[in-house]
Amino acid sequence: MVQRWSLRLSYLYLQLVLLNGPVGIQSIKKALPIDPSMVPPVQKCVRKNGYAIVTLSPPLAVMSDQGKDLQ
Repeated sequence: MVQRWSLRLSYLYLQLVLLNGPVGIQSIKKALPIDPSMVPPVQKCVRKNGYAIVTLSPPLAVMSDQGKDLQ
């Protein structure tokens, strides 16, 4: 349960990082207060009107014990 909550909180924090600063996938991972390997995999990153719109894989993909994205 702790892992799930940390993922959810990190997801919200990730959205704040996207809205408030210059965004690169590496800078997102550095900004998160958790292990970078726990960040949901990024499917795509599109820049639009000065914002980066990042599409993430479902958080459950991170929680799979195989360490791979669930398709």
